[in-house]
Amino acid sequence: MFALKIVFPTEFVLLRGNHETKEINNAYGFKDECLMKFGPSEGVQVFDRFNEVFSWLPLACLVGGKILCMHGGISDALKSLDDIRAVN
Repeated sequence: MFALKIVFPTEFVLLRGNHETKEINNAYGFKDECLMKFGPSEGVQVFDRFNEVFSWLPLACLVGGKILCMHGGISDALKSLDDIRAVN
């Protein structure tokens, strides 16, 4: 997905879901998978880098100014586009 975004930057939008947080990735085994595949030192670095990338992904986007795209489980507290825009 990242390679497609690099090659076709205006054709793809990558969005963040509700699982793209360090805490959730750790709880559901992504960190363990990185450690198993890359070893203790490199595995932690891979895990940290993925989570750093996830932190830069947008929470939502408007397609054509009409279609709101986002993961349904982001947060009950986000009630409007302005709420989403206010997230750091």
